[in-house]
Amino acid sequence: MGCCGMLLLLILRRSMLQALGFTYADLLPMHRGMGLLFVFWSVLHTMCYILYYIHINHFWENFNFDGNTRGPQNLFALAALVSNEG
Repeated sequence: MGCCGMLLLLILRRSMLQALGFTYADLLPMHRGMGLLFVFWSVLHTMCYILYYIHINHFWENFNFDGNTRGPQNLFALAALVSNEG
């Protein structure tokens, strides 16, 4: 989540980074690059967890709507990832 904060910091037209000599135009490529890295690491993190759950045969126990586990949270996170990638 720290990356999200940095992404927002880099797109502010007036920020403390201007005191360091950076302009909005200087920071925009950094903003885009960090956004790509954030998406890359999010996808990698999700895929590793999915593969782990498949490997230990607990995929359906961790992606469900029972409400007793983190299943609903994992299911909605997976749906959010898929919808953003499309």
